[in-house]
Amino acid sequence: MVGLKWFRDVAMMENGSASFPFASEDRNALIRDAIARGIVLPGKVPNPKKPEFPVTSVRLNRVLPEVRAVLSSLAGPAGFRPVAIRGEALSATVLRDRR
Repeated sequence: MVGLKWFRDVAMMENGSASFPFASEDRNALIRDAIARGIVLPGKVPNPKKPEFPVTSVRLNRVLPEVRAVLSSLAGPAGFRPVAIRGEALSATVLRDRR
């Protein structure tokens, strides 16, 4: 999950190239289209600097078959397969230790 403004103004600009120059209107249109197609899911997260103005965030909809296909093609021929471990999930251990 990332901030929409950062994604639009920084990430999309850094990943543009000579063949894909992203103008401001193009970036906004691409984001609107991705949200409309369900590829990107918008949300709100608290803003620690100004709580009265939550930050609009976006995250990739990894459940969508088209997104899964693209992600698996980027992972290489073997793809990513998590390793099964005994016991509880590592995330549960980390969260418990933080408390």
